Amino acid sequence: ARFPGGPTVYLAHDDSVPMIAGTAAYRGGSFRETARHSGITNLGAALLTRGTHGRSGNELARELEGMAASVGGFCSRVAAGLSFESLASHR
Repeated sequence: ARFPGGPTVYLAHDDSVPMIAGTAAYRGGSFRETARHSGITNLGAALLTRGTHGRSGNELARELEGMAASVGGFCSRVAAGLSFESLASHR
């Protein structure tokens, strides 16, 4: 699904596997960076799993592990975003 002014979201559904997976991506990536901001999108993608105001990176990792889930940021030349996977029972 494409959201106005926002990311494109891809979800995979397969009843034979008890998992949910998805990717939210937006046009961006390194081609939109200026020389002054080179690498900033990649840094942002790497920081997505380093923690939040309310949770440290280790707390977030333990919570995701407890749900058999994973979340990760990515950055390419033309897109950036995040991907996730989890057991369907934790959706």
